[in-house]
Amino acid sequence: MGFDKNSQFVSVPVAQAKVSGPNLIKNSNMTSGIQGWAIWPSQVSIANDRRIEVDGPSLRVQFPSTRTEALLCHAGFGLSSNKLYRLSFSAKGTGKSKKQMLLFRSKKSWWKKNKKTF
Repeated sequence: MGFDKNSQFVSVPVAQAKVSGPNLIKNSNMTSGIQGWAIWPSQVSIANDRRIEVDGPSLRVQFPSTRTEALLCHAGFGLSSNKLYRLSFSAKGTGKSKKQMLLFRSKKSWWKKNKKTF
């Protein structure tokens, strides 16, 4: 059971997860700069990195010497009920570090309300 009421975690074998639609994350290929992406706290910044590392441009998270943690946010995407979705991404660090991913559900547009604070 997840933290949301009535949610559940189910492990699905990769053989059952097939791509059947378009990428739901706008500007996932970073061809529109940092549009749709934000970073927190304000001391940390993001920049479009045009070097081809995986399959196209990427985002570079830039930390000042006083910060070691940041939250990279995307404007979000809609999901339909009773459909299986797969979220995948690539990440590369400049040294030993820990990466975490956080997904949360919001009935209201958290992004529209909070993007000005980033």
